[in-house]
Amino acid sequence: ALAFRGRLADADSGVQIDASGSLADFSLQVNGRIAEPVTPDGIDLTFELEGPSMAEAGAMFGVEGLKDVPYTLSGRVTREGSLVVVEGGRLSVAEGHLSMDGRLPGFPAIDDGEVKVEGRGLNLSVLGLLLGIDGLPDVPADIDGELSVGPDGLELVDLQISGPQINAVLNGVLGEFPELRHTALHARLTGDSMSRINPILGVDYLPDEPFELSGSLTALAQGWRVENARLASEHVELELGAELDRLVDPQSVRGSVRLTVPDLPATLAAYGLESPGVKRAAFAVSGDARMVQGGFEVSDMVGRLGGWEFTGGGLLSAAGD
Repeated sequence: ALAFRGRLADADSGVQIDASGSLADFSLQVNGRIAEPVTPDGIDLTFELEGPSMAEAGAMFGVEGLKDVPYTLSGRVTREGSLVVVEGGRLSVAEGHLSMDGRLPGFPAIDDGEVKVEGRGLNLSVLGLLLGIDGLPDVPADIDGELSVGPDGLELVDLQISGPQINAVLNGVLGEFPELRHTALHARLTGDSMSRINPILGVDYLPDEPFELSGSLTALAQGWRVENARLASEHVELELGAELDRLVDPQSVRGSVRLTVPDLPATLAAYGLESPGVKRAAFAVSGDARMVQGGFEVSDMVGRLGGWEFTGGGLLSAAGD
């Protein structure tokens, strides 16, 4: 059943609002004033929304996969002319919460805007789904971040995520959507298990062992550059740099790669691959590669397997090509 009670009153400074309502197990409370309701301007409102299920609330807005846990959303919103301020914004989900404060001095434009966020014990998978990002690990973490937008539309990003199972840092410049020109970001991710980042990397299987993943991404006049990318764990170290025409489904890729394995049969076993007859030996290979029709053309390849060294090049293609 829908229940609503409240008061709308004329005041010297506009309309005074004191209202609360409920629908089933949902409840909403709004208090404050609107000096110019038609514009609207001269806004000073506090609000609190409570619900029994994030899953149900998400479904209302087309967000699937959220957990069936209670939540509370509250804060204060003010507007004076083009200045919009959010103070004490807080989303509480189960035992975690995310707080936000921000300001937009030129609303509705976002230039010169800034946002600060702080999360404690917040599940990363829930946060990812709210932001439209699928595949983040289902682990709790603390979040501290700042986002500021300059007059040129460039966004300065400084985000830190820390927890017992995963830690991440993202900082740099994010260009305007959708072109993302002038983007220059650096990221570092460490965790207790590589298997947690399978969806992020788009692979089916990674071993359950601690890891470190880092690298930089820069937008070029035509395409993108990946620099100092490195994945390190107990059984493998992979380093690469590349230039590609686009981030999603690239058609042009050129770069270099280096792979180091301390114990080849142990590494193959860790990745679920059988290696009968392969003796214990270190393995390393490096070279240049570029995308061509049917696969990758490899050049300047240099490698070592135990006491053996080899060089080469050629075409690498997927099975069946």
